[in-house]
Amino acid sequence: MSSLRNGTVVRDPSDAEPRTSKYFCDAAADVVFQSSDGVLFRVYRSRLEANTGGFAPAKIPTLDEVVVLSEPAEVLELLFQFAHPSRQPSVLNLEFDLLLALAEAAEKYEVYAAMNICNMRMHFIVEQKPMDILNYALKHGYPDIANKAAPFTISAQSALTLAVEILTFPGALVAWIKYYAQWDRFAKDSLDLIPRSPQHSSHSNAWALITARHIRKVVLDPRCFQIDPVTSSSEARGCSDCQYYLRILNETLTERHQKIPKFTDIL
Repeated sequence: MSSLRNGTVVRDPSDAEPRTSKYFCDAAADVVFQSSDGVLFRVYRSRLEANTGGFAPAKIPTLDEVVVLSEPAEVLELLFQFAHPSRQPSVLNLEFDLLLALAEAAEKYEVYAAMNICNMRMHFIVEQKPMDILNYALKHGYPDIANKAAPFTISAQSALTLAVEILTFPGALVAWIKYYAQWDRFAKDSLDLIPRSPQHSSHSNAWALITARHIRKVVLDPRCFQIDPVTSSSEARGCSDCQYYLRILNETLTERHQKIPKFTDIL
């Protein structure tokens, strides 16, 4: 029979015995956890005390009790390895959902090594799942990751729908809408800055092509606001006046881009 103690489900050892993790099966271990999908993990109390903050001595049950955690076995299998004196598991090739689940568990139980490695990994994959990573970063107090992920959320498909579904951190959705509005205004300004023809009218056809390309690019992704003189038309590339004007436009756009506040400044 299971019972609830201090907010944690504790299973009576007389219940039907579930299967045991092949990595955490040492009979000498003095703490037993059970995953949400019924796998036992036998862990040493001293290692939890030394390497985590969420398994304080007062909260760790005695050996004749089994604590049922809310995470599945695949998450705990990784998590507990970070609390043991052994080679830590690699997170480089983890599917994102598993990485995020591990990161959340690491924060919940304060498994410091796992917190750090997941944090570092999130830095390198912000383009893959920017909205999820933004919410993770806000929830756990990582402003640098939040500000790195936020611009990538702007050009995501169905960005508003994703924001409503994923941004659960208090105040994050309202801040994101304000942040999105800043980028939307910047994108419109960048389009308005491009004249339909240059001040010298000899290359109006070239400018029409530059304008069309720029509109397509900025509409798809406001972060791509720079006008690349190299990929502009051959007429513009060969004209010193066109190149000068493109440079001035890019400088103006860069100045305006720098005025977009960081996400955490809006929050």
